[in-house]
Amino acid sequence: MDTLAKRVKAARKERGMRQEDLAEASGLKQSDISKIENGLILKTTGVVALARALRCDPEWLATGEGSMQSERTWPFVVLKADQLLTLHPDDLATVEKVALDLLHRTHKTAPTVSSEDENAQRSVVTEKMQQINRKMRPSGKRNRIQKTGS
Repeated sequence: MDTLAKRVKAARKERGMRQEDLAEASGLKQSDISKIENGLILKTTGVVALARALRCDPEWLATGEGSMQSERTWPFVVLKADQLLTLHPDDLATVEKVALDLLHRTHKTAPTVSSEDENAQRSVVTEKMQQINRKMRPSGKRNRIQKTGS
């Protein structure tokens, strides 16, 4: 798709959203969504908000390069994955439990996570945290991530 207008409209329709739904989810006005989809607005500073609301790759939405849905679209605008990985493992487990609880309340079903999956995820997170610690550690000094307050 060669225009922002076509990409926004295609992604919105694929998600089963109306312009009003997209406006509410993105924080833009419905009239601006209409102008974008009709080619009256060719560029927007709201492309990240639109991409987040549409659960699509922001680069694809802005430029048409890549694919609409990246394999793993990060759902947060400000929070980055590397920031989460700097948390103490206990704090990271708390974040995960809160997210699963919210999903459970939203979808009214219990999320299924096996012990094997949980252990595998924890070892991946632990390895990632160790890698980040090694990168952050000044030479000759040992830094530790310390849990604050509780």
